[in-house]
Amino acid sequence: MAMDSALELGQPILSDTSTSPPTKTAEEERRLNVRLSPSAGRALDAIAEYLEVSQVEAIRQAIGTEKFFLDLRSKKAKIFVQMPGEDNLKQVIFKS
Repeated sequence: MAMDSALELGQPILSDTSTSPPTKTAEEERRLNVRLSPSAGRALDAIAEYLEVSQVEAIRQAIGTEKFFLDLRSKKAKIFVQMPGEDNLKQVIFKS
């Protein structure tokens, strides 16, 4: 996806800040710069505030949550939610 279209869609753009070829092992930390649209920035603020964590920790947790759902989707699992006070379940449909 081109950078401009990612910005228009409000999707985060991640870029590696290293200037030399990677020499780290896969298990070491990565340093990233993240450019967010205003709406994505507001969403990050809301998530961090709700979880009472830093923005960096909120991003880490969001990545973990996304990975959890991707793993379920790769196994063709169905995901449902039930709202408080309701008996019925609603299936969550993800765009491919």
